Amino acid sequence: MWISPNKISYKDPVNYSSPGEFHKEVEKFLTQPDQKQSNTMLLDYRNFYESKIGQLQGCLAPNIRKFSYFPSYVDKNLELFREKRVLMYCTGGIHCERGSAYLKAKGVCKDVFQVKGGIHKYLEEFPNAFYKGDLFVFDKGYALCYNSDMLSQCSYGGAQWDQYKLCSTPKCHHLVLTCPSCQGQGFTACCVTCQDKGDRQASGPTQDSFKEERECIAQMAMHPKGNFTACTALCEPRTKAQCWRGWAIACVSGAFSIPQTFSESVGAMYKRMSRLQKRKSETLLSVIAIVANWSPCLPPTLHRGRGERGKF
Repeated sequence: MWISPNKISYKDPVNYSSPGEFHKEVEKFLTQPDQKQSNTMLLDYRNFYESKIGQLQGCLAPNIRKFSYFPSYVDKNLELFREKRVLMYCTGGIHCERGSAYLKAKGVCKDVFQVKGGIHKYLEEFPNAFYKGDLFVFDKGYALCYNSDMLSQCSYGGAQWDQYKLCSTPKCHHLVLTCPSCQGQGFTACCVTCQDKGDRQASGPTQDSFKEERECIAQMAMHPKGNFTACTALCEPRTKAQCWRGWAIACVSGAFSIPQTFSESVGAMYKRMSRLQKRKSETLLSVIAIVANWSPCLPPTLHRGRGERGKF
């Protein structure tokens, strides 16, 4: 979250709930006649493109694009959490470690709990309970289906659709929900800007003439109040310094959302580092390799079925 470990650490005390205990709390919350007046809150601590295709009933799903936005979201929406018992979850429980510590440190919540093992562990025990839609995972399929409910819609036509694809525009690689009908009409980009660039590229200019412009994200509120609002804009321009910071924790944060093997992902980062710095940084690559082999830091869904965990 780009917050110093001296201020907030995953080692700070946090209340854990087993999937069974968490299930009872959610059931109790959902049976209340007026959930808005309840002193309990369900918080989906995932990025919006994850909660867009599936979430717990009655949860607050912040419209944030990446985890580093969460502290700012909390700071701007403190009244949402005041005197609340917050029950939060993420995919595997990794990101909640620091997210729950930050929320608790603000001193406005009555208490903060997180489900041990994340929503993935919860769904293994309660697949047909209160979670509706698909579970977003970081592999080639992007989603695991636990029930017949479909929450998301095609970003272009509005039909129910829950299968993500990579944006077709070169140098983007972000996700878009577009149904077969809209794909057949050429709507395969994640936003209007990317769609326009793709059309222009098809008519002449080379791929290298297009850089990552995220004009659409600049028009979207980064930290809106209230629940998730649908939006297909997934990325923004990043400075060179921000790119380096992202690589340093790539393995820890589960940033490999592109469907590649681990070795291919590291190779892609190696090439990108070479473009940003004249000499190749062997030191940083060594750090990535060491972190990758430290299995506790990797979310359980990151390498499911790939058989390449820790290989370099």
